[in-house]
Amino acid sequence: MSQESRDKAIGRFADDSGVRVLLASLRCGGLGLNLTMASRVVILDPWWNSAAEQQAFCRVFRFGQKETTCLTRFCVRNTVDERLIQMQERKEKEIDSVMKEDAGAKASKMGIRDLMRLFGNIRDDENGRPFIMTDNPDPRGGFHADNDHEGYADEL
Repeated sequence: MSQESRDKAIGRFADDSGVRVLLASLRCGGLGLNLTMASRVVILDPWWNSAAEQQAFCRVFRFGQKETTCLTRFCVRNTVDERLIQMQERKEKEIDSVMKEDAGAKASKMGIRDLMRLFGNIRDDENGRPFIMTDNPDPRGGFHADNDHEGYADEL
């Protein structure tokens, strides 16, 4: 939808009392909108990062909102959506445990594996040392210096 069409649809939603529903994708609903004329958000497409869902809800729950607001998330059991929500909950729990007031004490109780798990899946090398798995399409793996970076070995 063009910016002009989007503005027109939002204006109609705001001004026409006969229009009671505005449909927006999660990605669109999370970008630069002020929807204080709405009071309910229904999420049908969960996102792996719950911050995107929270940001979409914040388009309704903003300064100037006069109504009670609510957020409803739909999820179909035994689908990828359920796994996404489980991943969101696990990530939020892990992050919350580190971000509390006693974060320093909690972080010191967390092992290196616990901290690494926040950044991705962990595997062990042949010596039992943990590393974070990443998707790297370069068959050489890791960082490789070139003419634009310090450490270009061929010029030394």
